[in-house]
Amino acid sequence: ATAPILQLRTGAAPLAGTAANLVAIPVAAVLLVVGLAGSLLVLVFGSIMPVAVGDALLAPAGLLASLLLQVAARGAAMPAAQSSSLLVNVVFPLVLAIAVLAVRQGWAATRRVRRVSIAACAVLLVAGVGVGRVERIGHAAGGALPIGSARVAVLDIGQGDSTLVQSGDHAILVDVGPPDGHVVDRVRELGVQRIDGIVLTHDSLDHRGGFESALARLHPAWVARPRLAPGPWQRIEQEAPKLVDLCAGDAFEVGEVHVDVLHPRCDGHIVQRTSDLHNDGAMVLLLSHGSVRALLPADAEAPVLVGLPIPPLDLLRVSHHGSADPKLGELLARTRPAIAAISVGEGNEYGHPRRQVLDDLARAGVPVRRTDRDGTVELRSDGRVLSIVE
Repeated sequence: ATAPILQLRTGAAPLAGTAANLVAIPVAAVLLVVGLAGSLLVLVFGSIMPVAVGDALLAPAGLLASLLLQVAARGAAMPAAQSSSLLVNVVFPLVLAIAVLAVRQGWAATRRVRRVSIAACAVLLVAGVGVGRVERIGHAAGGALPIGSARVAVLDIGQGDSTLVQSGDHAILVDVGPPDGHVVDRVRELGVQRIDGIVLTHDSLDHRGGFESALARLHPAWVARPRLAPGPWQRIEQEAPKLVDLCAGDAFEVGEVHVDVLHPRCDGHIVQRTSDLHNDGAMVLLLSHGSVRALLPADAEAPVLVGLPIPPLDLLRVSHHGSADPKLGELLARTRPAIAAISVGEGNEYGHPRRQVLDDLARAGVPVRRTDRDGTVELRSDGRVLSIVE
C-alpha cells in the first residue's frame, strides 16, 4: 500500500516539503510500529486465528498507509513541489533552519541582521517557486540508447496506440496499434529487434490489431492483459507464448524501468465514469525510471485517472487519442506534466485531438507532441531528466 510514496520525486520545495513532512513523519513513525506489531501477530498466530481477526489487526496499518499516501501525493502536487535546484533544496532549508534556530535560542541579533535574514528567506522562497516553474524537458540527439538510460517512444502507427518502453537490452510494447499501423517497422526504426513482452491494455482493434505481426517478428516471451477484462480474447489466449493477467497493485520491471499497474481493479468490476465502459476498464501504467515518471493511460480518460494514485509526471501520454475529456484540466492541475504526447492518425474521422483537449494543455502550459504531425515521439530518461529526441 505504501509503494506509490516511493514514486514521488526527490527534491521537494520548501513549503510543500515542510508542510507534507510535518504530517508525514509522525504518521510514518506510527505506521511502522502498528504495521510491524500487526504483522508479527498475524505471522505468529495466523494459523489459528480467524481471517476476520487478522484483517482487523492489519486494518489500522492500512488506514495509516492510505493517509501517508494522500499526504505525500498532495504535498507533491503543491506549487513548486518539485525541483532539482541546489538553491531550493540546500540553500533555502539551511537559511531557514538558521533563522528558526536564531528565534528559538533568543539570538541577540541586531535589528538589521534580523531584517536581512527575513529578506533572504523571502528572496530564496520566491526564487524557489520560480525554479519550480522553469522548463523541465531536456533535448537529446538520436542514435544508440546510452547505458543507464531509458526510452519511451510513442510510435507513429496511425489512428491507434503503441508505445515502446526500453531500458538496456529489455523492451516491451504497450499495445500494438491497428492492423495497418506497421508497428514492427516503427520498432525496428529505433534499433530494436526483439522485445520481452506485449501489454494489451484492452480489447480494441486500434490497440491490438498489430498483435500477430508483433508476435511473429518481435518474438515476445509473454503477453499481458487486464485481469477479467471483457472482450473476445480467445485468439490471443491461443497464440500468446505466455499469458499474464494484471490488475491494480501488480508491478514488473523493464530493465531499470519500474512499471506499476494502477487500473483496473482486480475483481474485474469497472465503475462507469464515461459513456464508454470498455475504455473505462483499460489498463493504466505508471513508469518510473529514477525520479522520472510517465503515465500510459491507454483509453482511460481523466474521469477514471483522477481517482488513481498518480504522482506529478514528466510525461503524460494523453488518453484516447485526444478525445474530448472534460476532467483533463483537473488531472493536469494535479499531475503538472512536463510534456504531453498524443497518439493520433493524420486526418482521422473522429476529429482527434479535440480542441478542448489542446486548449486545456495550452492553459496548463504543457508542451505537446503528436504523432500525426511529429511522427514517432521519442523521449529518453537518464533517471533525473526527461529529454525529447529531436
